[in-house]
Amino acid sequence: KSIERSLGFAREGAVGLLDGWGAVLLWDYHTRGQPGALTTLVRYNLEDVIRLPALLAVVYNTHAQHLPFPVPPVTPLPVPAIPFEYDEALIHRILVETGRWPPKEAVRPSPSTLGRSP
Repeated sequence: KSIERSLGFAREGAVGLLDGWGAVLLWDYHTRGQPGALTTLVRYNLEDVIRLPALLAVVYNTHAQHLPFPVPPVTPLPVPAIPFEYDEALIHRILVETGRWPPKEAVRPSPSTLGRSP
């Protein structure tokens, strides 16, 4: 996920805050009958799969530049729409339970600390 973000392939919405441990918890919630867990897990996994061609193109193009002969670059296909929704409240619950909420990028300084030097 960090490589995707560094290359500008950040995921949108709450599903972008999940990681592999969140996926394990989603499966566990699904096996316990939690509504929305399986659809959210499928969406999370599809997010991984649909970004692989773009990552492959970056790796290929980076290494092709160093070959001793010319190789045309590849252009990744656009990321397709994903027809699966996700349960944002369930993702939030997972993030809270695993100590990952609030996410680092969402932390804002409080008004009382603005303008102070550390």
